[in-house]
Amino acid sequence: MSAKYLSSGSCAGPVIGKIPVNVGDKAYALVEGEEKMTSNIMTAGDEKDTSMVRTEIESKPVAVSSNRSRLPESRLYGGVTVNSSSNFSNYTNVPDLQRWNYSLNLNADHINGSQFFFTDYMNYSYLGNEWSQVTSNPLSNLRVYDLALSYKSDDINLWAGRYINNNVAGVGPIDGFQGEMRLGSFTAGAVAGSRPDFYNLSFNPRYPQIGGYVSRLDSMVNGLMVNTIGVFQQFNELRTDRRFVYFQHNSSPTRILNIYITGQVDIFRLNKKVVTNDFSLTNLYASAQIAPINLFAVNLSYSGQRNIIYYQTFGTTLDSILESVNQLRHTVRLDLNIRPFSSTFVLLGTGYSFQQGDIDPTRDVQVTLTQSEIPYLQITGTLTYSRIISNFLNGSVYGITLTKYVSFNSSTIAVGFSRVNYGFGNGAGHLVQNQPNASLTTRLPGNLFMNLYYQGTFNGATSYGSLMGGINARF
Repeated sequence: MSAKYLSSGSCAGPVIGKIPVNVGDKAYALVEGEEKMTSNIMTAGDEKDTSMVRTEIESKPVAVSSNRSRLPESRLYGGVTVNSSSNFSNYTNVPDLQRWNYSLNLNADHINGSQFFFTDYMNYSYLGNEWSQVTSNPLSNLRVYDLALSYKSDDINLWAGRYINNNVAGVGPIDGFQGEMRLGSFTAGAVAGSRPDFYNLSFNPRYPQIGGYVSRLDSMVNGLMVNTIGVFQQFNELRTDRRFVYFQHNSSPTRILNIYITGQVDIFRLNKKVVTNDFSLTNLYASAQIAPINLFAVNLSYSGQRNIIYYQTFGTTLDSILESVNQLRHTVRLDLNIRPFSSTFVLLGTGYSFQQGDIDPTRDVQVTLTQSEIPYLQITGTLTYSRIISNFLNGSVYGITLTKYVSFNSSTIAVGFSRVNYGFGNGAGHLVQNQPNASLTTRLPGNLFMNLYYQGTFNGATSYGSLMGGINARF
């Protein structure tokens, strides 16, 4: 073979002559101007294209003409979904409603062989009885979650539009311009734009924001870690609405452990028109995922959150009172995923949540047992149980679901039943509900998928029902 594409550790190229190259063959490298042949021979692995064989060489880099470089391959993919859901009841005070929902997910990689990318995810939803309002103001029901054009290279990334930056994901979507540059193990970034509208996620230039961040990539034990810190300032018509420090840590010290930590510290406070630069922890989230073996995994997480105060947008004379009672809500959660047998899965989860001033903390327990490929029936059975105890609620939900996969038309059929048993505090009463459900997901010709779902809720003489159906086209 002839070396056509080279990197610091590998090469690839077309086969010379008619001698076939098979997976498992050994390849030897002979480089022009070098008398030393490699003694570190790499066996051809699992390449799908056996006309391209990779091998490591001990030689100096060989210059290759730039006109031989291949352009990146363009790719366009995504999906369109149309869903409709109808709610109906025999209770006179509950109206029958129908909701329509349309969503679009569109991605373009390496547009026209370039380093430009495009991403888009948007949703359009409305109730059937709101059609007159929809026609008078069509954009009021549109929700855009991602709409961005980006440029990506080895050292520079640029975004224009609405985009959630992975390095500062906790900040949420940013409308405007974002850019970052890599300098060795450091990455420096800046954003300039605005926040989406609080009520309908529309573009709202009244809420500008600016910020910057620095992240660093380091080794950690046998893995990698990325640490990010940044400062952001948000405005309401050029008046400071909020100023905060953002930090994020993401690491995999070992093959079996993943750690993620993110938080925000507010450094701006406005009380009775007096500005102070107090430090106040607004939210903190930390999680650790441990999977020592394939049959066992642990997920431990902590969340501490308090309400974010935007002093100009929602400022009132009660702000100082609200701040005094705006305490962190602490939540600790532990989930265990166990696979005692190849077709048996067990999920055990428990949570504990409390806030200063609570009469009692909120506690919950969840248990899920799944047995796939039940003998003779070739179905999957799932048993679920959950229990919650809080200031105002003490109850449980348990259920069963049977799922059957039909291979000849790629369909999945499921039927289930749940029973809800809730007791409310302060003598507010008791609620018992029976909830049967059924679903069908099937593949239609081409890349079309159809889903149907029904759930009924029966509470004595009162009944409710939900019927949902949708079509998804992937491309």
